[in-house]
Amino acid sequence: MDLYPAIDLRAGRCVRLYQGDYDRETVYGDDPVAQARLFADAGSPWVHVVDLDAARSGEPVNRPVVAAIAAAVDVPVQTGGGVRDEVAAEARPVLSAMGKRITHLGPSGAGQLGKAANQIIVAGTLLAVSEAVAFAQKAGLPMPALHEALMGGAASSWMLDVLGKKMMNRDFQPAFAIKHQQKDLAIVLRTARENGVPLPGAALVHQLLSALEAQGRGEEGTQALLTLYEQMTARVG
Repeated sequence: MDLYPAIDLRAGRCVRLYQGDYDRETVYGDDPVAQARLFADAGSPWVHVVDLDAARSGEPVNRPVVAAIAAAVDVPVQTGGGVRDEVAAEARPVLSAMGKRITHLGPSGAGQLGKAANQIIVAGTLLAVSEAVAFAQKAGLPMPALHEALMGGAASSWMLDVLGKKMMNRDFQPAFAIKHQQKDLAIVLRTARENGVPLPGAALVHQLLSALEAQGRGEEGTQALLTLYEQMTARVG
């Protein structure tokens, strides 16, 4: 099963933030190591871990937990969280033992902004893949052959490879749930508004996914966006 294996840590526990609000969290697991093993055992190629305490304090508060996760799974562990320059330098040898790419984006909050930039790209690519699949299906193209052809060219991406294939197979089980994408996009759009940056593409995806949430489908994978295009597609002939 293809998963988006994200673990947000606070006080050593797995949490979810409501629309990125640090003061509104839901604890969904007291054993992050066990959660990471579940992701790895289910076939995930990596585990993504964010130290939310570090993002606020500038200190790697959950470093022992992150180290335990890295030791417990055989897949790469991606880590995030905001730490000061001097703390990042001190922690680099430990982080290097846990992963290959160590990128320090800046002080507390910078990592979350980096993740927000990632989600802007993810949202735009999700929109493009959904539109392409809806278009190709309506045109009667052979979808497996089209997928193979597109993956060999400039359109190739993780989103097309994994979520595009799920769309074609009518598999809407979550690799990354709509409700979690909406949380990230809420952070993106709020921050963009504060900085005076227009993001019409991200805003459009947020609204389209809101339409699926209104249908009670927030637990489905983001690839379910395809079905909204299918609902809007005119019946010709």
